[in-house]
Amino acid sequence: MRKEQSCDWIDFIVDKVKQYYHGRQVILWGKYGISDSIKDRLKDEYGIDVGFYVDSDIGRIDNKRVFSPDCLAGEALNYYVVIPLGYYPSMREKMSGGGYRDELDYFYFCDCIIKQEENYFEDAHGNRIIGDYQGLKFAFSGFNSVIEIGKNVCFHNTCIYIHNNCRMTIGNGVCLCESILFAKSYSDIYIDYDASLTECNVEIDNYGYLRIEQKCNNSFWEMNLGKYAHCLLGEETRVHGRNRYNKGKWIMEQNSELRIGSFGDIEDEGIIYIGKNAVFKIGTNFSIQRRYDITLNNFTNIVIGNDCMFSYEVIMRSNDGHTIFDIDTGKNINSLKYISRGRKIVIGNHVWIGTRVLILYGTGIGDGSIVGANSLVKKSIPNNCIAVGIPAKVIRKNIAWCRKEGAENIMDCGRENIHYTE
Repeated sequence: MRKEQSCDWIDFIVDKVKQYYHGRQVILWGKYGISDSIKDRLKDEYGIDVGFYVDSDIGRIDNKRVFSPDCLAGEALNYYVVIPLGYYPSMREKMSGGGYRDELDYFYFCDCIIKQEENYFEDAHGNRIIGDYQGLKFAFSGFNSVIEIGKNVCFHNTCIYIHNNCRMTIGNGVCLCESILFAKSYSDIYIDYDASLTECNVEIDNYGYLRIEQKCNNSFWEMNLGKYAHCLLGEETRVHGRNRYNKGKWIMEQNSELRIGSFGDIEDEGIIYIGKNAVFKIGTNFSIQRRYDITLNNFTNIVIGNDCMFSYEVIMRSNDGHTIFDIDTGKNINSLKYISRGRKIVIGNHVWIGTRVLILYGTGIGDGSIVGANSLVKKSIPNNCIAVGIPAKVIRKNIAWCRKEGAENIMDCGRENIHYTE
């Protein structure tokens, strides 16, 4: 048991194969990324070749490299079968019915349940589920992870894949529906009560952290968090779309950070890319409409204040995205680490960004200002003004705005947003 607690699960499987295959042809059940990793490691570490794959998914079977599992029946003397998939009793029954003995003729990593009750699950690898998990599809592909589930949680067709030493907390009243959550080693996921993830696809790399606070509503949305990435979605923030074909996609690279405050409203079809060591912070009551395209290059940052309103097709770039050299000196002049750290976009509170605005690094927009449609911004714009054009220039000062159309009382803008332009 001590070895299991400290080792990688693929190494663990590979060692089992080495111990029991006895020169037979090794067969992998399931043609997907992890199977390929096992295949490569068997070859690299022990010189063991994988004969072929089997898969229950008819769409994967080509009868060249991938075959139906029916070909395994009665072949225990010739095949040693490895099953790196979630636990399904039907697989164990198929193996035993085909004359295969557990471990001696096949190894099924997830077939190791110690305790399985209505509100508790535990396996031999130190993985546990605490709470009512009935209806949850899950696979512990590692060791010593814990899933805690509150009351009245709705799972539907959700699949959760957990690697080593992860912790996932799902609060009361959470609805996951058709989501897929994939957490690699040492990841931490916290979903507060009454949050909803519908058709979401979330992948978190080693040491990643995702926190979704209470009453968040997310649909038709994909997220990929890199190693040590940190993401926080505030209370009652909505990431929503119209259908599964126009999902938003967020990608966070290693050591990146994304924080969105409470009561945000983020529409579908948008892309957010946060490079390594980049930081993206958004305040409360933020809204942005469809087809946004926001890129934070490595080591840069973007800060958006409270109560900001972004229209359709807004583009933000925190650096050039490609390297530029000075020909005389041969030096990189735009994307070395120390240069990138100084590249940022800072947008104040209560700022309105119009349709198809392009905001580049070096931009600072003061509180209460408006940037008109189709403008390009790459400089400082003062507070409480209107700026338009390419490049954007101030065309009017001393203005205040509110979200309410047809308002007649300037106080609808909020007293805190009414100031003369400095």
